[in-house]
Amino acid sequence: FFLVANNIKDEKQLEKIILFLILAGIIESLISLSLFTFNPKQVLNDDRLKGTCSHPIFLGEIMGILICFAISSLVFGKNKIISIVGIILMLTTLVLTLSRGAWLALIISVIFIGIIENKKVLLAGLLIVLIAISSYLIFPNINFSKRIKSITSIENQANTERIYMWKNGMRIIKDYPF
Repeated sequence: FFLVANNIKDEKQLEKIILFLILAGIIESLISLSLFTFNPKQVLNDDRLKGTCSHPIFLGEIMGILICFAISSLVFGKNKIISIVGIILMLTTLVLTLSRGAWLALIISVIFIGIIENKKVLLAGLLIVLIAISSYLIFPNINFSKRIKSITSIENQANTERIYMWKNGMRIIKDYPF
């Protein structure tokens, strides 16, 4: 935060940085989707796209953040076409990571930006939902419904560990509130 706040001099410089981030997201998406298309075993982790990252969650987090930049650029910036291409590619990549937390974070971020900044962002959110649905139709071999249903499954080891961590966190907060 302080690096950005202290070094960005004007709005034009900020727009260049955001454009660079969107282009980096487009490049990562193209690499990930190309690897997925031509050598799926190399980039899949439990049928989840991980691209050039070590784990699908990392790729999902990166895509979610960069999609927010692309949406903001689409609504407020000058690079509309690059923003639209970026949103489509990065969202497709995000959907294929099957990272539920990244999906949820993106939805909440878009709603928050839409409420705070501009109602046009909510329209961009609708675009996100349409792309997500089309990704589901384009890649029918990926078991999206299994991944969504596993959110509440206690038999899923990751969920069991997460509940255990939440309980321990609550105990710590109870013991040391401040």
